[in-house]
Amino acid sequence: MPDKLTNDARSTARREILSQRRKLSLQETKDAGLKILSILREHEFFRQKRVVASYIAVRGEVDTGSINSWLLKNGHTLALPVVDPVQDGEMSFYKTEPETVFTKGRYGISEPEAKPESLVPERDINAVLLPLVGFDLSGNRLGMGGGYYDRLLKKLKDDTLLIGIAYDFQRLECIETREWDMRVDEVITPSGLLRFQPGQRFI
Repeated sequence: MPDKLTNDARSTARREILSQRRKLSLQETKDAGLKILSILREHEFFRQKRVVASYIAVRGEVDTGSINSWLLKNGHTLALPVVDPVQDGEMSFYKTEPETVFTKGRYGISEPEAKPESLVPERDINAVLLPLVGFDLSGNRLGMGGGYYDRLLKKLKDDTLLIGIAYDFQRLECIETREWDMRVDEVITPSGLLRFQPGQRFI
């Protein structure tokens, strides 16, 4: 990988990482999710009940099934994304429970039924677990390029904890940021937790 990801390099890195991710077996994605869960279980932020926005893994992403189940079983409020069926780049989060009905969304990804009473306002979200294509050691993230998370993250409270979920091979040397890019506070990989924002308040 190049030392600094310019636009062309970002596209190349994205292709290479996505290709590597798609080669993973279902068991490998689940094993990675379990290792990350073991780290998340010890995270001081989750000692209190939180409203947590998570995701459903697709195309080789770290499997979040065990993570989402743990959040529910431990009294946290789990919110999952629903992509706007019309407006590009927009998504909202909906409260999800064991009995929630799921449907296929705009991109064929399972989404909770978008009932108005289940909508979770951005101001209520305490933490976001988000998928990454790549990350660097400054907390910069490389996404899929659609801008969904960048738009969402700008709507959150300043003290919302942003945690990227990734494999170790998704680490890059340096990602060149653009004015609309949003950093994460932490990344958890199967080998450990990386914290980028010193002084993060766990309240």
